[in-house]
Amino acid sequence: GYFLGKKKVESIKEIFLFYMKRLAGFYPLFIVACILLYRIGCIKDSRQLVLTTFGLSCFVPPAPMTAWYLCMLMNFYFITPIINSYATRKARWLIIAATELLLIVTVAYGNADMRLCFYWPFYSAGLLSSTKILVNKVNFKAILSAVIIFLGVSINIGNGIGIFSFI
Repeated sequence: GYFLGKKKVESIKEIFLFYMKRLAGFYPLFIVACILLYRIGCIKDSRQLVLTTFGLSCFVPPAPMTAWYLCMLMNFYFITPIINSYATRKARWLIIAATELLLIVTVAYGNADMRLCFYWPFYSAGLLSSTKILVNKVNFKAILSAVIIFLGVSINIGNGIGIFSFI
């Protein structure tokens, strides 16, 4: 999040370039890894293979072994240009908080992977800390409080493994 927070996007072309640069860095090898995971049986069927290659296995389980992390990043990359296109601190905070709440609801009432809720606060703290939004102790305390609150809520909807991961 920290390295992507300074990437300002102001047009559709810049958003498209943002996505192309992110995907070009890992997507070809990710596809190869997904196919290999499918061939050795870690991805059980072709439906899950398709969901994984499009980054949707975080929302429709089961997420395959280590591929879930890249699926999660693909989803985070999807919303990053939206956050970066807003210059005001309040707008960014609102989008970040709304995203975390949406993730919590999706995990609590759907089948989404709870690790999304664990990683989003840290990713978004990186987005915010890379800009001038995090310039004083008040903003730092606000980000830290948000991470603690959101992780606390995430853990409450999780299980013992989730608590162990947080610790």
